[in-house]
Amino acid sequence: MQARRNELTGVTFIKSPPVTNPGLWLDKYLPQQEVRGANGGDGNAKGAHMRSADRCPIPSGYAEAFQRWQATFGELALKAQAQVVGRMVIGLGMKGALEAGIQLHHTWGVPFIPGSALKGVAAAAAHQLSQDPEWRKPKDTAAQPTREPTAYDELFGTVAQQGLVHFHDAWWDPAGATTVPLHLDVMTVHHPNYYQDANPSPPADTDSPTPVPFMSASGTYVIVVEAADPAWAEAAMQLLKLGLDQLGVGAKTNAGYGRLELDYVSKAEQEAQRIAEAEARAQVLRDRARQVDGGNAGSEVPRLLSRVADEERAALAAVLVEQLTLAWLGKRRDQTWVKDLIASAGVELPEEEEQGVDHLAGRMALVESTGNYLDLVALEERAKAEGWESSVLKALRKKLKEKGKKKRK
Repeated sequence: MQARRNELTGVTFIKSPPVTNPGLWLDKYLPQQEVRGANGGDGNAKGAHMRSADRCPIPSGYAEAFQRWQATFGELALKAQAQVVGRMVIGLGMKGALEAGIQLHHTWGVPFIPGSALKGVAAAAAHQLSQDPEWRKPKDTAAQPTREPTAYDELFGTVAQQGLVHFHDAWWDPAGATTVPLHLDVMTVHHPNYYQDANPSPPADTDSPTPVPFMSASGTYVIVVEAADPAWAEAAMQLLKLGLDQLGVGAKTNAGYGRLELDYVSKAEQEAQRIAEAEARAQVLRDRARQVDGGNAGSEVPRLLSRVADEERAALAAVLVEQLTLAWLGKRRDQTWVKDLIASAGVELPEEEEQGVDHLAGRMALVESTGNYLDLVALEERAKAEGWESSVLKALRKKLKEKGKKKRK
């Protein structure tokens, strides 16, 4: 059956500027209604009509409109990008000529995620995935009008009060794209008579399956939440990240649709990442410090210390002092790089006439600060190599034995 007026029968989808609005085309220009056996690979005219909008060119002016939309948000807005993993379909049950609908932007005809859908995902994540009772949806708000509002009530609102966070529509980001991320998809009903007939026969392998075409979307979307208190906006983003990953948004989430990866990283996660990266860099420098010896110390020590941040400098300097020994450094106390190293490590060089005993005390202090206790034999060998007196070795043995007893206790 013809679905267009006669005057519109010759209209086709324009894929060169100005490009046809995909949403307008899908909703208003279906040429035939339920003609079985038509081309399109899905057995009906609806599939062929949808195929014409599959990965169509981006409507003229959308990229500029997207930039203007992003510029409207102020300092209170929190933004992040969400990448669809696979496919997403929102608005599958919307009324229209195609019966299987999809949510498209009214002006530009491109896919987007309504703010109401994002709020629903965040609320579902808070209620279903959070272990904190404060984030569970109250069972019966009307029956407890005087109860204290929970964190769930504050963020998402109740019948009596507005939520503290506003969830904006998520626009599709056209950066790097040449086509609209719309795709022809299909779901197959294998036993249609069993579900439709009043007195159906049991489903059998001989039933004729019915393919049902629909449109799905992919791409990257800009998520924006806004709140007067940044802490609430951050909580909303964390819930969205959890919900979009584990629950999904839109229809057919049980079939794997609607999963998105949100690139938002909280301040706490950023700080933990910064500390981990700093520790990794420091460990690399420590490994290099272990290779410093008397032959290259004059050039390597200043180079290594110049490549670390101030908060990492003391730890690295302590490793270098332990590696080179206070006794060896004491003999070169007048050199500039030695003075800088000692100052960075926060230790003092022993007096020249008492370097043996003082070095042991300094070495013990360094070992204790790092938690890396050297065994007695290794220190005795170093003491012998340095030519220390036997009294020094006895003092060292005594100190280490006392240290071992305290550690065992």
